[in-house]
Amino acid sequence: MRERLLAARRSVSDAVRAAEAQSLADHIGALVHSGGTVCAYVPVGAEPGSVEMLDGLLRHADRVLLPVARTTADDSATALQWGEYRPGQLAAARFGLLEPVEPWLPPTA
Repeated sequence: MRERLLAARRSVSDAVRAAEAQSLADHIGALVHSGGTVCAYVPVGAEPGSVEMLDGLLRHADRVLLPVARTTADDSATALQWGEYRPGQLAAARFGLLEPVEPWLPPTA
């Protein structure tokens, strides 16, 4: 199932992907009401969404939290930590991801 989903995402043209990302960003206000915390992700590759979508979330929510993926010394996954999204402050991370800069919140956040 995962392979089929990834193949389907990759088959979408860049123009369609950009239009869909813009549509998502344009409709954020209808989905998120003032205040509160929203958890999101920074899309990479063929994943849906955009940084503009995160900016839209931030205009409507008190804060937007993004996952921070880390591993132990033996490459075992650890529980996700969370970082607050601040425009212009995403850093390159492992696995080709973009993540918020420190400080990070614990997994329980």
